[in-house]
Amino acid sequence: MHILRCKTGPLDLELHVEDFDILSFIEHTLPVGSVKAAPEATIRIHEKANCPQIHERASYDPTAIVYDLKNVTYVYYPHDSIYRVSVGNRARGLIDFKNSSAVWNMRRSIPAPRSAFHILVLDPLSLLLPSHGLQILHGAAVVSRQGATLLLGRSGSGKSSLGLLASHLNPDDEIRFLSDDTLFLDFTSDIVQVHPVHTGFGITSELLARLNIRDHNILQYGQGKAYLSHVPSQSQGPHKISRIIFLEKESAGPPSTKVTRLSREKTLLNLLDSQTTIGSPFLLERFNLLKRLTRQAPGISLRYAKYCNLDVLRTIVTED
Repeated sequence: MHILRCKTGPLDLELHVEDFDILSFIEHTLPVGSVKAAPEATIRIHEKANCPQIHERASYDPTAIVYDLKNVTYVYYPHDSIYRVSVGNRARGLIDFKNSSAVWNMRRSIPAPRSAFHILVLDPLSLLLPSHGLQILHGAAVVSRQGATLLLGRSGSGKSSLGLLASHLNPDDEIRFLSDDTLFLDFTSDIVQVHPVHTGFGITSELLARLNIRDHNILQYGQGKAYLSHVPSQSQGPHKISRIIFLEKESAGPPSTKVTRLSREKTLLNLLDSQTTIGSPFLLERFNLLKRLTRQAPGISLRYAKYCNLDVLRTIVTED
């Protein structure tokens, strides 16, 4: 059993891991080092341990709530403040909100390390962290002199590709790429900040060729994308969040790029709509944190058909 101590933003995290692929991915993704303070959240991943079935238990407790998300079953027991999680016949997990901890038993390794990392590490943290003043969001971010711009939207809306293109095709704009896929938002101070998480940047083969990215920079392939081991000229964090762009790609119609400034109420609704959320004791904390973010960072809707006008995107990111 390997014990990793990480500090992600203000969070002291302790991970106990046996699986080598997951261990390697965590070391690549999170800033692993010595953390002297007691861990605020703990995740233990045991390989080849007994994985009891959990589905039957839900029928015995009328208060249990079942969620099925992307081949993962979450059963929430409100009275105990726990989740029992099932990943097919490969892994079983227990997320304990009272102790800010998650314990996993793995019968067989989950096929892709990136998927395993998300399921076993990031997903539990997304449920546990709001009580610590932190949020995990699905999205990308770029940084300019004005601060960090969050790029949010549904899968396929162009968050990763547009962030990379805006930051690398016109370096004179001083736009730098910060993070792809996963964002750690820190609400523990007066200013809401975003920390980068290096989960492996995913881009299409067309962009690989366009940006002349070498094979040795590719971590793995999956879902029609290549996941890079790092992003060139990636910015370090944390950074103050200055604005939020909600991307929406339309499949039909002539090429166009339309910008709409959003009210705080509409920004909050778009924030909630852009994230997949399941029940937890900390839903109210999560809502209040996102509401606070809308008071700091204005929301902007960027809807485009065919392709996005990069000049429009860069103007939004760099404007005062």
